[in-house]
Order: sequence, then structure tokens, then C-alpha cells
Amino acid sequence: MLTYPSFDSDISQAEVFQFYTGKVYKLRLMNAGAEGLQRFSIDSHTLTVVANDFVPIVPYDTEVITLGVGQRMDVHVKATGSPSDSVWMRSDISTLCAGTLQPHALAVIHYSEAQNSTIPASVGYSIDDTSCANDAAAKSIPYEPKMPPSSFASTTLNTTLGVNSTGNALFFVNGSSFKGDYNSPVLLNLANSSSASSLLSSPPSDLNILNYNNDAAMRLILINPSGASHPMHLHGHDFYILAEGFGEWNGKIINAQNPPRKDTHVLPNATSEGPAYLVVEIDADNPGAWAFHCHIAWSELSLIFSLYTLAV
Repeated sequence: MLTYPSFDSDISQAEVFQFYTGKVYKLRLMNAGAEGLQRFSIDSHTLTVVANDFVPIVPYDTEVITLGVGQRMDVHVKATGSPSDSVWMRSDISTLCAGTLQPHALAVIHYSEAQNSTIPASVGYSIDDTSCANDAAAKSIPYEPKMPPSSFASTTLNTTLGVNSTGNALFFVNGSSFKGDYNSPVLLNLANSSSASSLLSSPPSDLNILNYNNDAAMRLILINPSGASHPMHLHGHDFYILAEGFGEWNGKIINAQNPPRKDTHVLPNATSEGPAYLVVEIDADNPGAWAFHCHIAWSELSLIFSLYTLAV
């Protein structure tokens, strides 16, 4: 049972929103935190999801929204309460997926005739906190259909947790933990013709550079055998989510004619079913050096790597 902080007899410190019965409100939600997986809900109200990471989707209804760090969702909420109602708006940090001293945040929604001092007596929805995954990607059907390229270069990326020679825990991608050099950034070196060739032909292993030259698309198969989940975020592109699950990917693609598209999606932690996997594909249509990294603040630098794409 979730326990919320008590406002006792005073809610003057709570953020307050006003609803009018019968109106529809658009909320733009974003997890701007450092680590926590958020569960957002409004008591007694249905949330209609209309966009993920600014990609419009065929609307679907849910009671609770799951947001990994860096993810954005646009939702519509119909004000179905009576004019005198007051209800709680809630954001709960998953205690399974992150350490937190205060996992519950509250705001107040007063309908037009509710007293400003009213403390809501509404009851929250039951929250399934048994997984560190996003809501199923298959729910997100892009409003504008787009099929991934049939020609692509494929790379498998094993994300692991290990300890370096100094005894510090680090995350690794294919055995390499990213170490950036602020005095010699990848993008600047790629723009310098004298250094670009050597950087791409023999990149330092700790820069985790993947050079795709003139490939039309890149398919990345991420595998996570560890107990930590990773909200994976790509700069400069949206990616197609081709598959997600546990164990070994069987090659089946989610909605192959129009897969979900986002720029952030959670690679879950491993379970008793086996390692977690996430398969994404990226159109090589925006040349540059682009980071693809875990958005958790204290792990992103060890999971980040660069994509260098050339226009096709």
C-alpha cells in the first residue's frame, strides 16, 4: 500500500490546478529527474496518450503513465468530475527501480466550485511496480505511418556492469566504458579533415565510436544481463522500436509496417526469464556524431557512444 505525505489541514504548499467539468486538458509530461522511473496518474481520471517524445500516435487510454528519465508524453485528460470535486494528481517514483527518500509527489486539482482549502479525499489507482520497463511499446502506433529501411547495418551491444582497476563500478558497452575528452571532442575532430580519417579508421576504444559510413540505417540490438535498467536516449534522431523483451530475440518486429518511434525508451533489467533486450533501428538521415546513452545522470557517461552518419 502506498503511503503519501500528509498535508494535515493545510494544502497551501501544494501545486494547484483548476479543471472545469466537461473540458479536455492537454498535459505535456516529462521526467526531468536524475534516476527515478515515474508513474503519473490523476485519481478517477483516464489519461489519453497522444504523443511520445513529440511523435504523434494513435491515441490510447490508460490510468497510469510510466516515464523513464528524459521521456516525454503528451496526454489528454477529460474533466469528468463534478464542479465541486477535488482530486489528487500523483507522481510516484518506483521504489523497485531507484533508491529514493521520498517516492511520492502530490498536486491538487480543484474543480471550478471546489473550496481552495479542500484536501482531496480521492483514492489513487493501484500501481504495478513489479517491472522497471516502460509501458509496452506496441501500444504506441505512430499517427503518420513510416516503415524502417530494409537495408541496414546491424550491431549487437552488450551492456554490462563491472569494476575498473581502481575499484569503481562502471557500466560498459561491449567491454568498453566511455571516456570523453573535453579538450578533444569527437564532433570537432570529425569536422577537422586532418583528424577525421584517423579517428574513424582507428578510433580509441574508450570513445565507443560506431562508424556507419553510407549505410541507409543502423540496427542496434541492446542486451542487458544486469540488474539495472537503462532509459536509452538518442540525440539527433528518433528510432524505430523493433522489439523488446527478455531472453533471446526471435526476430519478430513490433508492427513491422509502422513500428513505434521515440528518442528514449527503457532497456529493462534482466529477470528470471533472462537478459533484457531492446532492438532499435535508426535512419541515417542526419549526418554527425550523435550520442546514444543511458539518461540516468550518474551512469550516462559510461554508456554513451557516438554514431557517425553520412547523408545517403
